[in-house]
Amino acid sequence: MDFIPGGELSRRIRAGDISAESELIRQFEPGLRVLLRRRTGGDVGLLQDLVQETLLVVIQRLRGEGIDDPGKIAAFAAQTARNLAIASLRKAERQRTDVDSEATERNADPSRGVATLAEDLEAALAVRALLRELPQTRDRLMLKRFYLDDHDKEIICRDMQLSEAAFNQALSRARRRFRQILEERGFTRRDLLSSGL
Repeated sequence: MDFIPGGELSRRIRAGDISAESELIRQFEPGLRVLLRRRTGGDVGLLQDLVQETLLVVIQRLRGEGIDDPGKIAAFAAQTARNLAIASLRKAERQRTDVDSEATERNADPSRGVATLAEDLEAALAVRALLRELPQTRDRLMLKRFYLDDHDKEIICRDMQLSEAAFNQALSRARRRFRQILEERGFTRRDLLSSGL
């Protein structure tokens, strides 16, 4: 499916088009997962709750008063997600009690390693979903192999019949195009720092 611009989604949602709401969820959910993953400290349940709450706020806003600049739905969604994450952290801080750190270490959760792997897999799946938005197959392939599959540059160059200089230039352009997609979805430069993109 193609990317539908925010203005068109906004107009269709305001007109009561349920399929436009589904499309908004399809387009925005992967990016929101990536954005909120760092902010939820590995709590998968909280991550899912915040993603759903963010999407609900955006859809309700579009059903009602709308957004001043419908082209900035992504920025509105990203800022809403950040605000909800901050509010959630503040609430957790208020509810926190003193913890016996020695007891905590003795009773460390052995499944934490599995949870971390699951979170990494979820983030990779979200990034892969966003990578599919890149129009050029070569861009998708380069970014996937170099960043997600962790292939050596020399192997990619050989397989794609590129010199190292040509690879570096093509990778830089692919990153720039991918960053543009992320920014269209409301990510800020700060959100992207941990990804290496």
